[in-house]
Parts: sequence; C-alpha cells; structure tokens
Amino acid sequence: MKSINKVEYRFLIKFLTTQRQLKGLTQNQLSMLVGKPQSFISKVESCERRLDVIEYLEICFLLNVEFSIVMNILKEASLYGHKKSHKSSN
Repeated sequence: MKSINKVEYRFLIKFLTTQRQLKGLTQNQLSMLVGKPQSFISKVESCERRLDVIEYLEICFLLNVEFSIVMNILKEASLYGHKKSHKSSN
C-alpha cells in the first residue's frame, strides 16, 4: 500500500488543511507562500499528490504549527489505523 493511501497520511493532510482554514488562508494564498501553483495545494489536500518530509515541514512552519503537535496527530492516527485494521480482520 502506498503511504498516500494510509490512514495516518490522510489524517496528517486533513490536519494541515484544517490548520490552513483556521488561519483564514485560501489554497491560493498558501500556495503563494510556498512558492508553488494553487493546483499543488489542491492536489496535496485531495491526496492526489504526496508531500515529502521537507515540504510538509515547510507548510507546518508557514502555518505556525508546532512539529510536536504533528507528531501527536500522527501517533493518534496510527493508533486509530491499527484499531480499525484489527476490527476489519475479526
């Protein structure tokens, strides 16, 4: 399974999308900060394009999101994914 399809990755992207919206930024505004076209942000948020670690950290920085929060989100998503996979295998 590609990482882009994993529950944990989707949680992280949903988290970033929510943070962007809470900051009152449009996809276009964030894309200008990142220096990429708006379609880049759109594809990332719809999980059509995978972010690498450096891109993810850059967006976190631009959204003023602490990395420790991101790691806690990942931990929760991972636990959720494991619980979900155990239920479906029973």
